[in-house]
Amino acid sequence: MTGRKDRPAKGNEATAKLAHALERGRLADYVEQLQDTRTLLWRNLLIGLARGFGAIVGATLVVALVVGIFGLLGENLPGAVGEFFKETGEQIQPSP
Repeated sequence: MTGRKDRPAKGNEATAKLAHALERGRLADYVEQLQDTRTLLWRNLLIGLARGFGAIVGATLVVALVVGIFGLLGENLPGAVGEFFKETGEQIQPSP
């Protein structure tokens, strides 16, 4: 082997690159987190709550948008189509 001490031999260059990539990717930290069950469960609980909350907020916005569109279409479209959208909007959100 003709290599300097600070530089790996030619056969070990791929291994050194892999080790360097793993070090940059903090794989050891990730594996350590996976082994701590309590932290893993807590983190997954919080992630699940955030996803559920986001889904509820997103669905609420979509339904509100659909009701608003139905209301606008019911008022602005003539004939049976306008009446259909108006009735559908009233069924979703009844007038007070």
